[in-house]
Amino acid sequence: MKHLHLLAIAGLLLPATLAGAQKPAPKPHPVKATFYLTGVNSAAAVKAVTASVLKAPSVTGVTRLTPTSGFAIIAFNTHRTSYHQIAQAIAAASPDGGPRFAATVRIQIPQYAEGENAGKIDAIFLRRARFVRVETLDKAKGLFAIHFLPLREKPGVTRPQGFNLGQFGHPVRDMPPKGLGLKFRVIRERTPKPGK
Repeated sequence: MKHLHLLAIAGLLLPATLAGAQKPAPKPHPVKATFYLTGVNSAAAVKAVTASVLKAPSVTGVTRLTPTSGFAIIAFNTHRTSYHQIAQAIAAASPDGGPRFAATVRIQIPQYAEGENAGKIDAIFLRRARFVRVETLDKAKGLFAIHFLPLREKPGVTRPQGFNLGQFGHPVRDMPPKGLGLKFRVIRERTPKPGK
């Protein structure tokens, strides 16, 4: 009888213990990020890219994309969908079997060229070389374009896959010893206010 009592208690505690062991979902981190695009130079291309991006998890909007704008502002939750997954959705849009499109994101680290910063930042970039290629646009200003390499997404995974901007932002921006304590800025195109 004593053993049955202990088993009953264990049966009640086990589900509670397992439930407590599950990792809580991260808080949403909504952003409106600027993706600079190549190859999107027609109304059909705009339509195809927009439709493809809107299918990505957590995307809530695609604005400012026209055949001549050269960029799109995309609203999504980076704790659910990565920048890489957005870039992949852009690359996958191909109307009428035409050319594929490419997306980049631009960042600035103003102190890049100071002291030993360049070597340390380059090492951070190198750690993500299997996901992205970093192009230096202006070394003195610390301006870079991030090119996304093809991503093989694992089906059924509900967390971000591939490269997310925090993988550069945190090691650069966070204070020592976690990071370098430097300024880190994502380049954004502004959405004009109504009437302007």
